[in-house]
Amino acid sequence: MSNLPSSKMTSFLTALVFHTLLSFPLLSIAQSREDKLLEQRRKITELLSQSDFAGEKPPTFLADGKLKTYDPVLLSVVATLRSRLPEAPGAWKVSHLIASSSNELSSCQGPFLYRYRRSLSGSPFTFVILPGSFATMTRGSFLNQTTAALDRKFGDPNIVAFDGFLSPAFLTGRCREIPWDGAKLAHDLLVRLASELPRTFKSFDPKHSGLIGYSGGAMLISAMLGHDGSNSRPTFGLGGIAFSPILHGSTTFHLLDRKFAQSAIDPELGLTTLDAENLAQMAKNHGPPHWDEIEGLYLKNPSNFLQRAFNEFSSVDLRAAVTATASNPWLSSLNFKATNELRERKDMAKRPGYFDAFAKDGFGLGRNLSATELEQEFDRVTDVRPLHRQVRAPLLIYFSQDDPILSNADRPEQPAAITQILKEAEKNPAITVFNPIYGGHTGAGLDHIFDDLVGTFFDQP
Repeated sequence: MSNLPSSKMTSFLTALVFHTLLSFPLLSIAQSREDKLLEQRRKITELLSQSDFAGEKPPTFLADGKLKTYDPVLLSVVATLRSRLPEAPGAWKVSHLIASSSNELSSCQGPFLYRYRRSLSGSPFTFVILPGSFATMTRGSFLNQTTAALDRKFGDPNIVAFDGFLSPAFLTGRCREIPWDGAKLAHDLLVRLASELPRTFKSFDPKHSGLIGYSGGAMLISAMLGHDGSNSRPTFGLGGIAFSPILHGSTTFHLLDRKFAQSAIDPELGLTTLDAENLAQMAKNHGPPHWDEIEGLYLKNPSNFLQRAFNEFSSVDLRAAVTATASNPWLSSLNFKATNELRERKDMAKRPGYFDAFAKDGFGLGRNLSATELEQEFDRVTDVRPLHRQVRAPLLIYFSQDDPILSNADRPEQPAAITQILKEAEKNPAITVFNPIYGGHTGAGLDHIFDDLVGTFFDQP
């Protein structure tokens, strides 16, 4: 450097100083952003330490009633039933999300139906709620409970809500095929919402907009925030809460297939997670004493509870999704039966289940692959970790280790693949992970801190 002519030396030093001066503000901004994210994590973690499910022993109560024995399946059913009460206030209108010209989800070119409630006070806050994959507005969507929590904290914010992305209400007339690829569907929804929200709500402000998802909807909002993190102008600056998201597809789908096999539930009944027969099989060992102690409109006695659960809570199944899209040859050709009939158990092994539906039919995998290779390839194409790394706005992943639908197959510990995904997610300072031992599937709705959690998370400086 000492051999450079003085004029070049001066130019070099000037450029170096200029670059350094420019770098300091950028580094300062990046550090400030990370500090805010870590402070947000600290605040939420402190609140979560007060959760009913934060301890090493199972909770002995559920909000307004008590259970003699904790059971994650029972907890999950009750949480979903109670999510419908009380009725959400305000007038809800119906509209449609039009597909963008850049839509990469070619199988879903139709306009997606959604419901919305416009703020009467011109609130800048907007929240989008995505329920479980098969949920509808009348079947445990958590819409009412979530809206009530948001109203208590933010007055009357703008709210947008969808049906589950595998329900006929979402698919009919809009998709030629079932949108198996959650990452692509999430990106498509994000693009549509980024265009639609400013038109629907005059007070819309991306810095005051957030997402809340449950189960399959939680998977979608996590992916949406990953896609949004790579945008120069994010749509959801407040980030989102993912309650019981699907984290590892092969673990979940193999679990559901084993549950069917163990309980002699015929996959032809619709491949549902909690259809009538499946729910009855899983609930039969709980016994009347446990049911009788849960109070609420639906829970006057065991028989009434089961009847209402069958009729109003039972998930809409893949059979209905197939009918709605008129797609997927092997699924639509199945001879589906009424839910009160069962095949003999010997026929079970011959029939496709969840894993085959998603891996083979949905993603077109399986040609010339062994069972192990098929699972590895499915895990590769459905890996959530790349999108977790892209998340920039705050994201809370609330996932219980004993989730009877997505995680725990009657084993004492959480599957290693899910544990690893959550550990990697938390390396991102934007992501907070709450992974309690207890809580079931979307049991967070029964947690006494639910309202505070929703309000505190989105109440960001």
